[in-house]
Amino acid sequence: MATKTTTRRGTAARGKTKVGASGTRTSARSARGTRELSDARMTTDLEKIQRWVEERGGYPATVSGTENRGQDAGVLRIDYPGFSGEGTLERISWEDWFAKFRDQDLVFLYQEETKDGGPSRFSKLISRQEADIQRRS
Repeated sequence: MATKTTTRRGTAARGKTKVGASGTRTSARSARGTRELSDARMTTDLEKIQRWVEERGGYPATVSGTENRGQDAGVLRIDYPGFSGEGTLERISWEDWFAKFRDQDLVFLYQEETKDGGPSRFSKLISRQEADIQRRS
């Protein structure tokens, strides 16, 4: 069951959730309905990000066509073989992914386990500013 969260700007919009100071995420709405998340975390630790992604069979990617004339990686994503990224995402090196991650001052929001205890693939890249706001909420 979805819960509404109230932020300083009012009620959270669809697809938004509240992350408290402890890093706990109450709920999230997706196109498939409501998904309960527990123990969502945030990190900027590059080794931790790489380990988490690779343990789940993923790899660093960029959205095809968003690169800046070979100058940067474009829009960052994590891709998993066999999922919706086929044809739209291009695999890149961890070095390039991390450079863009640092340049954009991003934070990796992720979930270790699903509600039933299985490994979760939920992750999202958010700005450091957004992460600070969520931590204070």
